[in-house]
Amino acid sequence: MKEVQSVEAAKGCRISMNDMAKYAHPLWVKLSPAEKEHYEELARMSRNDPKLQGKKLASDGTSIEDNQRYLEEVERRENKQIQEIKRYINSDCISKEQFIEFASRRMFYFISFNILCHTEAEYIPIEVGIVEFSIAHGIHREHCMLIHPGLIPTGYTGEAVRRSSEEHEINVFQGEAISVKDMRKAYQDIKTFITSNLYDAEEFPPLFCVEDDLEKNKGCLEWLAKEAKDCDKLEIWNAKYLLLELRAGAEALLPSITVASDLLTKSSFNYYSAARCAFHNEKDCQNCALAYSKRLCYLLSDAVCPVFGVQLTEKHIPDQTSAEKEYVVIEANDSIANKAHFQSRPLCLSEKKNYYENKIVGGQFSDAPRDSEQASNVPRQPASSCIAEEMNRLKLNMTSATASLNTPTANQNVSNHQKIGTTDKEIQTMILKTEAINMKLSPTVASTSMFTTHNGHLPILTLEPTTKGNMRMGASSLPKIHGASSMR
Repeated sequence: MKEVQSVEAAKGCRISMNDMAKYAHPLWVKLSPAEKEHYEELARMSRNDPKLQGKKLASDGTSIEDNQRYLEEVERRENKQIQEIKRYINSDCISKEQFIEFASRRMFYFISFNILCHTEAEYIPIEVGIVEFSIAHGIHREHCMLIHPGLIPTGYTGEAVRRSSEEHEINVFQGEAISVKDMRKAYQDIKTFITSNLYDAEEFPPLFCVEDDLEKNKGCLEWLAKEAKDCDKLEIWNAKYLLLELRAGAEALLPSITVASDLLTKSSFNYYSAARCAFHNEKDCQNCALAYSKRLCYLLSDAVCPVFGVQLTEKHIPDQTSAEKEYVVIEANDSIANKAHFQSRPLCLSEKKNYYENKIVGGQFSDAPRDSEQASNVPRQPASSCIAEEMNRLKLNMTSATASLNTPTANQNVSNHQKIGTTDKEIQTMILKTEAINMKLSPTVASTSMFTTHNGHLPILTLEPTTKGNMRMGASSLPKIHGASSMR
């Protein structure tokens, strides 16, 4: 399995040893007995290795003792980092009031990188964002820089293009016009930014980032230092330990490390456009290195400032009002020209009911011209492609009748309208014209659709046969329905 793992890694596909069994088993089954003998011999040699005699092995073939030593080393480094953070914020041997006064004015630097690609041995940066922050005043300064590291390493062009299209949108081949191509200058600018406010420039302050980006950011700084041939090493610490110690010094302990990590990885400020640099703001891309660092400042302020008694300002947490958005207020007595800016919106259920009942409630529909002669208690009849649905919605009973080709004359229709209480002025002919309804019906039968009102039956639609056997739809004379629009 280790041989297959190394072959796939050379192709750019990294597979953990835990997943190798599922991946390598189909390949193992296809091997001949002679080919299997070679690997079985290697397994026997490994079992007889004197270095592994008496040692328990994990499922991936590594020594359990070695794994235990690795975990102990990681724990030792974390404890050392916690002690260094305590010394940096001076949280030992002072009172709560003294700690809050000192720590609130202490400068903290947060850093984040976007990368070109991740090779087997190193992380290659393409953008860096750094923020100077204090609890008392929020964000003081910020620094963002696009980096053009040169040619893409062989075999990693696909990854670089994918990261560009899905993440940072920076040109990975020629770089951007503002990209820095001198790695010595890029690394020197980072050092200058974090030491400009320090009296003792011989000692560089630590940089902070979230745990998930710790390895990537360390690798990017190491790559820049190597390319710049600079021996100065910058330290990056885990921001969750900083939050834990700040809360502990203010006597507002967090329940666990997991809670501290969750507070710094929330998505509360992920889509705030003002956190991005000018390049990514123009691209409308949220994956900006400067935005990552500023969001960490916002989240730290949200978790620490209340227990420190510090009033939150726009330097701590951005103002998320709609002040930066353009909008137009439409008044009831505005001119028709101003109403061109009005944008329609969906109506709620109660507003739809008022609309179809032709009622004006409050300021509804105040921008539409009113007809003083129009009755306000007659329901509207909106256009619809399905008459049956509209009749059902308006609670009108619809029936079907079979009629002969001899349709009622105009005089008979007028007399019918007079029977149901309509006047001559209210009678209006509605002609529904349609072309070639593809319905093959008998040429000797026509169907008339009728709906029932409270006064009686009124024929509204007649299907008449044409010479080709298709049906043509016509309409007889109808009384005008107040407030109604023609059905199409």
